[in-house]
Amino acid sequence: MDNKLYDILKYVAMIVMPAVIALVGSIFNIWHLPYGVEITETLAAINACLGAILGVSSAQYNKAVAEAVSNVPEPEDANEDD
Repeated sequence: MDNKLYDILKYVAMIVMPAVIALVGSIFNIWHLPYGVEITETLAAINACLGAILGVSSAQYNKAVAEAVSNVPEPEDANEDD
């Protein structure tokens, strides 16, 4: 997953989805609309799944970066006499 997609999905999972869940839950409750609980719980489950996927992706990325950094050879000192 590229960085732009990750950033968009992270924004959706952390900002958009919780706001939508709260809005839907409130409106359904205020107006006594049917299936409000079912809809909000479904949205919450989708958001939890998205968060888990993003967490795994982040962990894999951080592991790859750490391995890449540990495999970089240290530069030789330019002032050493051979």
